[in-house]
Amino acid sequence: VNNLLDQRYRVLYNIISILTLVLVEITIAVFFIPNGLHILPFLDKSIFLTQIFYYILYFSGLAFAIGSFIQINPLKFLGILQINPSDLKTGGFYRFSRHPMYAGFTLVLLTIFLTSTNSVNSIKVLGYITYLIVGARCEENRLKKSFEGYELIYTRGFFFPYRIRHFKIIFGGLIHKLKIKKKN
Repeated sequence: VNNLLDQRYRVLYNIISILTLVLVEITIAVFFIPNGLHILPFLDKSIFLTQIFYYILYFSGLAFAIGSFIQINPLKFLGILQINPSDLKTGGFYRFSRHPMYAGFTLVLLTIFLTSTNSVNSIKVLGYITYLIVGARCEENRLKKSFEGYELIYTRGFFFPYRIRHFKIIFGGLIHKLKIKKKN
């Protein structure tokens, strides 16, 4: 029975998550949003540089989330393809973050939070970010039980790279290209 539950964990998790998310969204839309306070966004959206910042934040989060989703095999992630996990992803997006998909969604949600003009939406987004953090912690506990060498993965940041060398790897090539263009 326990083995069957382990195999169907991801499918059950996704079904329950989608159902509860839909119920929460409907409840918030019906009962709370009409009564929400109108607030000013944290940064003025009319400023051109702020708009660029929002777009960069949003689309980099989207790229991170979609890229890591594709990297881990979408069918396996959703629980449709039942394969026993034999390897732990440490390359690609997982080279810099233990939870790159959650990091991507966090960036997208952070953009929504910064641009929101409704107090209910702001609180809702903070709740979703908290949900992602708690979900990532639970996932780590499950992975510790599944993989013997999981402690090795703690050399990466939880959501975002926290070591200077990670930023050098990410932005080093860009800086090098800019220096070459400047010389020419």
